[in-house]
Amino acid sequence: MDTVEALKNRIYALKEEAYEKLILLPFYNAETQLIIKRCFKNNEYLAPYFYGGYSDSEYQRVIISGEEPALSDFSIATLKIEVLGDKPINHRMILGSILALGLKREVIGDIIYDNNYYYVFVVASLKEFIISNLSKIGPNNVLLSEYLEPITFQKEYAESKIFIASMRLDNVLAGAYNLGRAAAQKMIQDGLVKVNHEVVLKDSKLLKEGDLLSVRGKGRVILVKLMGQTKSNNLILAIKKPI
Repeated sequence: MDTVEALKNRIYALKEEAYEKLILLPFYNAETQLIIKRCFKNNEYLAPYFYGGYSDSEYQRVIISGEEPALSDFSIATLKIEVLGDKPINHRMILGSILALGLKREVIGDIIYDNNYYYVFVVASLKEFIISNLSKIGPNNVLLSEYLEPITFQKEYAESKIFIASMRLDNVLAGAYNLGRAAAQKMIQDGLVKVNHEVVLKDSKLLKEGDLLSVRGKGRVILVKLMGQTKSNNLILAIKKPI
C-alpha cells in the first residue's frame, strides 16, 4: 500500500498521461479516495471518478479522465461464493483466502452478504484466476462463479437518538458510543477518531448533520439530523449505525 506522499506523487505523475488516455487504478478505501480527490482540487480538465461495483460500495476503483467514464470502464467483476459445507464463514475468512492466492488487497473491493450468498468484487482481469484457484474457505469447500446481474444490495442501519450538550466532537462521540466524556477525549487525543475519513485530534471540533464519525475498533456512526432541543436545552441528534 502506498504511503500518503507516495500516493500523491503517483497521482501527480499520472495526470500527464490522463490528458491522453483514461487511467484506471485499483480499489482504494474511503480515506485514500479522499486523498486522491484533493489531488485534483481546482483542476478544470481532469477529475477522479470512483466506482466499486454497486451504488453503496466502500472500496472503489478510480479512473482519472477528462470526461465521465462508463461503468464498464472500471473493469470490475462480481464473484458469487457458494459454500458447500455447513460451517460458517465471514468476510475476514474470504479476504484472507483470496490474499493467500498471492494477490494484493488493492485488487479486491467490497465483500457483501446478500440473499444467503457472499459476493466479492474484484479486478476483472483476475476473475478467472480466482475462480480456478479458490476452492476452500476455512473448513468449507466453495464454488465460485461470475455473477452477471446488477447488485442492488444496500447496507442496513439501526437508527436511534442521542441527547448532547453541543455538536462538539467529544460530546457527540460520548453520546454516540455511550462513553464518558473523558474517555471520548482520550480516544480523540490518541488518534482513534475520524470525521469523514480524516483523523481529528481536536475535541472541540464542531460537527454537522451528515458527518460520518468512526472510531477504531468501534465502528461508524452517521449523524443524520438535529431533531430539536429538550426542555433542558440539550440537542436531540438522530444517528444511525450499520448493522
